[in-house]
Amino acid sequence: MELYKEIVLSLLGILVIFGLGYWRGRRRRPALAENEGEGAVRRWLTKGLAPTQFYLMNNVTLPFEGITAHIDHILLGPTGIFVIETKHYTGGPLFVPPDPHAEWRQQWGRSSYHRDNALSQNARHVRAVRTRLDCVPPQPMHSLVVFTGTAQLPPGHPANVLHLPALMGHIRSYTHTVLTTQDLHLCVGRLEWTRRRISRQTDVEHVQNLNRRFGTID
Repeated sequence: MELYKEIVLSLLGILVIFGLGYWRGRRRRPALAENEGEGAVRRWLTKGLAPTQFYLMNNVTLPFEGITAHIDHILLGPTGIFVIETKHYTGGPLFVPPDPHAEWRQQWGRSSYHRDNALSQNARHVRAVRTRLDCVPPQPMHSLVVFTGTAQLPPGHPANVLHLPALMGHIRSYTHTVLTTQDLHLCVGRLEWTRRRISRQTDVEHVQNLNRRFGTID
């Protein structure tokens, strides 16, 4: 009987923590300094998806691999968890090979220039989210790269690399329910409880950590 009481109390404690995280997330202010592309994606998703079914987190900084990972958007819903990297590129066509590790190039006049592979970048973000959500299986997690600028994507790019107008259709193409309401509450609670505070100082520390470790900006 005593063991049973200890188990029940432990479970109640976990649920309280996740519940507080969920509540704290609902009261959290929007990002202090979102860029043009991030703001466009946030507004697009907020307007297009039912808040009773989907939960959107923006400007999320999570502890990961001894430093931090900064994620533009995490959308959680019954059809999965969407980890979204936003890029606001203008100019000529952007060539995105099917190989997720290949170099990206953008055409400017007669010349082409290197662009960071956002899929590879977002793969790290997916891993950061996954380490926090061991309470659900890994299958319902999806990596998306969304472009909001005028740069065009020629045919042949991966299906999860898309322009903003195609974002809602892509998310709605997932129709199979993989997460229960309880799963979603647990996931949101855990992410909101562990994310770093939204502040300019958090952003500065994140960039400094990455520069020390990778010599680049995440």
